[in-house]
Amino acid sequence: MFQTRPTSSPQQIRARLPKLSLLSFAVGSLFVQLNAQTLPLVTITSAPDYVPDAGIASKTDTPAREVPFASSSVGRALLQDRGVTSMNDALATTAGVAAINGIGNFNARYRFRGFLATSQLKNSFHQQVNFPVTEFQNVETLEVMRGPASGLYGRFEPGGVLNIVSKRPGVDIREVGLSLGGDGQRRATADFGGKLGEAVAYRLNTVVENSDTFRDHVGNRTTFFAPSFQFKLAPTTTLDVDAEWLKRDSNFDRGFPLALNVPILSLPAQRFLGEPSDTFKNTSNNISAMLNHTLAGGTKLRFGFAQNSAQSDGNYFFPLAIVTAGVTTTPIISNAGLLNRRNQLTTDINKDSVYMAEATGKAMLGGIEHKWLAGLERSSGVEDSRINRSTVNSFINIYSPVYNAIKSPTTFVVSNNEARNDTTALYLQDEISFNKQWRLTLGARSESVDSKFSNRDTNTLQKSNARATTWRGGLAWMPTTDTTVFGNYSQSFSPEISVRAMIGGVDPIPSRGKQFELGVRQDFLDKRLQTSATVFDITKTNVRVAD
Repeated sequence: MFQTRPTSSPQQIRARLPKLSLLSFAVGSLFVQLNAQTLPLVTITSAPDYVPDAGIASKTDTPAREVPFASSSVGRALLQDRGVTSMNDALATTAGVAAINGIGNFNARYRFRGFLATSQLKNSFHQQVNFPVTEFQNVETLEVMRGPASGLYGRFEPGGVLNIVSKRPGVDIREVGLSLGGDGQRRATADFGGKLGEAVAYRLNTVVENSDTFRDHVGNRTTFFAPSFQFKLAPTTTLDVDAEWLKRDSNFDRGFPLALNVPILSLPAQRFLGEPSDTFKNTSNNISAMLNHTLAGGTKLRFGFAQNSAQSDGNYFFPLAIVTAGVTTTPIISNAGLLNRRNQLTTDINKDSVYMAEATGKAMLGGIEHKWLAGLERSSGVEDSRINRSTVNSFINIYSPVYNAIKSPTTFVVSNNEARNDTTALYLQDEISFNKQWRLTLGARSESVDSKFSNRDTNTLQKSNARATTWRGGLAWMPTTDTTVFGNYSQSFSPEISVRAMIGGVDPIPSRGKQFELGVRQDFLDKRLQTSATVFDITKTNVRVAD
């Protein structure tokens, strides 16, 4: 008797199918000839979808094709088949998303429809993006909503938002992996999951990586550990608990500085203009819990909590020009190719705490079905930045660098700031189904943000309170099961306090955004080919600029 071994790896399933089919046919034919016996039925579970249904645009179980807002998702099956191990590579083929270098090129940052993201979602919880590092090993699905998302999620830029969905417990899996790649990459991974009795499921993902890069003297060393559990407290009640811990040691690398007086781009791509001793160390931690309960009438309740923290400590040489009384006394690169640097020490801390309560249900009013959502959210975000820099110049020749420069005392305070945003919000949504072809979605979020910006060096404190109600509405028409035509209007909202004070001490008003969008989704080949096209117009106002 032959049977398939249970596995959650779509790649393994697809790799075994041809061999298994041929082997089963050959051995089965032999058994029939010799014993005239019929083999038992072999059942092979199909692989997960490349594009799983994304709930980011509605926060409900409504299929994405019925929601009148542009969204997309990237599933684990596609990520594995592509051999992706980084966030930037994972989103490289997602429309409307452009990856950019993070702080010192050690983390991932994105632009959505041209706007730089300052926040993202992790399992639907708000998370700042300046310093946390996302380890790709624990990512199950990436969901992207394009356009303003403040009507559901609050203070975001108008270009869109990313939701990172972690791997879930309840899967019977035993996988270990070893990757050896160019530039000295050595990466070991493990993914274990199963059940502990009938009431507890678990999942554990780990990573140990040590690799260089194509840049001279630049590499990273990563250690990652992510346990998650699901507890079945009652037939209609579950509790999910997720945690992640990551430590990454790397070299701070800002690439080539901008200089118009020398041919900087003619340098070899691998040329590093810092010091081999430059360090940038990051520790990221997060823990979240979500309680799900279904009432007798079908109403679903969710109560959640998440806490994220990240700290980065740097000790490196930073390239800069010296300007005195408005006159450049030392250019960033001289005509002879001498790059000026000063060593600095940095400590940056991000902390997020989010509490949320949601209820969803269905109701019939006048023969029309309404799927409603109501939620409350309380969150707090803190950014703490401390930068001390030396006052001594340290030069390096960009054409023939000689390393091992001496680090001088860092006596000049560049920044010593803390920015804090405390948010309280109420949001409502109604998805109206007139019939099988027409869906109307209406929603709003009322939000109050108390902001503080403290400059500890000058002992000044800036406070602001911003209140806003952001709206969203869209209509979807589905003439066939493969076609959706939709249009929407949505708004965004984001406080603008976390930089520096306005001239004259005036409190900055929040930036606002609005979008008008028309789009169409079309599936072909029994939904194996999915396409979409949109036309949109986004306007952002109240943007702070330097005078």
